[in-house]
Amino acid sequence: NQKVISGTGQLKCLEKKISLKKTTNNKTKTALIIGGTRGIGFQILKDLTSLNYNVCFTYKNSEIKAKKICKKYNNVVGIKIDYNNQNIQYIKNYVKKIFKSNINILIISASEKISQNKLFENDFSSIQNSIDFNLKSTFEICKDIIKDMRKEKFGRVIAIGSTLTEKPVKNFGSYIIGKQNLKTLIKLMSLEYANENITFNSVSPHFTDTELLSTIMDENEIIIEQIKNPLN
Repeated sequence: NQKVISGTGQLKCLEKKISLKKTTNNKTKTALIIGGTRGIGFQILKDLTSLNYNVCFTYKNSEIKAKKICKKYNNVVGIKIDYNNQNIQYIKNYVKKIFKSNINILIISASEKISQNKLFENDFSSIQNSIDFNLKSTFEICKDIIKDMRKEKFGRVIAIGSTLTEKPVKNFGSYIIGKQNLKTLIKLMSLEYANENITFNSVSPHFTDTELLSTIMDENEIIIEQIKNPLN
């Protein structure tokens, strides 16, 4: 069983007044969740389906879980892809064929495999892999999907980051560097497209009790981190 901790937090407003344009239609919104079978991505999928959104989610290895999700929830479809080698046009065409709609909301929740090593115990390829996964892949998918968002004058992009970019810990260097690149990309895009009613946000949870975390920390370590960082 996976648990996603909920609660309240603080938000920082970077700009008080932003000129927003109304959407051109009131059709049901269609969301694409990159990494939607587990943890935070799966919780977001459940929330969006409860609000009657059309949802397409991607997965890499969890084929059995993906089939169960599609069977259980309405207006949900899954696509098997590798986020590092994605065919964005195929995803867009598939979504449009199923839902007769472009992608209005993009949730980037996929996570790379996390390895715990000191930075210089690996060569630079481990850092480059993390940068490619978080920065390059996100750049490519946003560059393509934003074309339709601009035409429709509406778009929402949310990336799952990490508070480790603000409070680094040892032995997670490659992961933190990748997430920091993702965070910077989201900030830049939020500034460039705010006036077109397209928003970019990064949500940065601390250690969250999911299946991914259980592969790198034991139960006692997770509890200690939750106590040190309540609802962070």
